[in-house]
Amino acid sequence: MCYTTGPDDFYVRTSELHEQFDAITAQMNEYYKVDRHRKPASADMVGRSEVCAIQSWKTLDWRRIVCIQVLHDSSIFELIDSGERFELQVEEMWRLKAIPKVGSMSSLLSIPPVCVHCRLVNQQKVPEHMWQYLCENDLKMAFTILVHHVGQVEGQATEVEIMGLG
Repeated sequence: MCYTTGPDDFYVRTSELHEQFDAITAQMNEYYKVDRHRKPASADMVGRSEVCAIQSWKTLDWRRIVCIQVLHDSSIFELIDSGERFELQVEEMWRLKAIPKVGSMSSLLSIPPVCVHCRLVNQQKVPEHMWQYLCENDLKMAFTILVHHVGQVEGQATEVEIMGLG
């Protein structure tokens, strides 16, 4: 599964990372099912780009999230374990919950992203019509992708060739 940020830039979660993703999700779902654990994230936490929690509108699962840019009336956030980016208006910030720095949940603050940032090799790109289709149908958030690993670039990024989309 992956989230795309452009025709040749996306995040992939391998089957091994998916197990870790499921474990993180289960731990967060268990913790936040109790209302008293749902303490709002402070504006300072958002401003310092600390890891917070947010509940998905689609799946109702809890996810790790971090602010990457503070704007005047909104902020841009990234879901740590998928690479998905979106904007939250100031009046929507109530959705962000604090992850405690001590106790059973504190380990979630330091676990690296359970997705791999990828870029396609120069000759291999997602066809423009496919990218347009994904955007128009709001399918860009997650779709299955078969890739062939080519090599490492720019530190953590991985170069891949697309074998198929589904």
